[in-house]
Amino acid sequence: MEKIKKHKLLIIVLALITLIVVSIALTYAYFTAEVEGNDTASTVKITAGNLIIDFETSAYINNTKANLIKDEDRASMADKTVFTISHATNSNGPAEYTLSLQNVEISSNLKSKDFKWELLINNTVVASGNFANLSTGNTYKLISTARRLEKNDVDKGELRVWLSETSSDQSSLYGGKFKAKVAIEAKTVQG
Repeated sequence: MEKIKKHKLLIIVLALITLIVVSIALTYAYFTAEVEGNDTASTVKITAGNLIIDFETSAYINNTKANLIKDEDRASMADKTVFTISHATNSNGPAEYTLSLQNVEISSNLKSKDFKWELLINNTVVASGNFANLSTGNTYKLISTARRLEKNDVDKGELRVWLSETSSDQSSLYGGKFKAKVAIEAKTVQG
């Protein structure tokens, strides 16, 4: 009789553990944030003054999912758009440029210090921050100080965005939407 009670107790415990594991997995699968972009775009070139920005991916941040990731994993797991900045063929001198996000669409739950961005130029982080104070429709400067590009030089850029995993409850970040277009402003400067 006691063997039957232990057997029933074991079955109940295993059923509860299975139920908990399945519930956690389904909850995680349901609550994933989305980052929308123009994922059907091929290479896009935009000319600004004497500079050209050539997107290897898309002018928009080009992903549909943004899961929580650790900051140290952002290089391999963050949503990103990759581009090069070079001189137009008619360029006859150095130029300066700044980069910004335009046509911003962000849901209120992603206006958080945990929704981060990082801009790399030539594999060096030149700017980073978060989207806590970002507003829909506004232009958001990624670089506040103009970068100089000499006539024969090329800058390789990468913009990363990610939901930074912390040890606190971040369930409010799930189900959010973000979309923005990377834009360049350029001007010719004296040698």
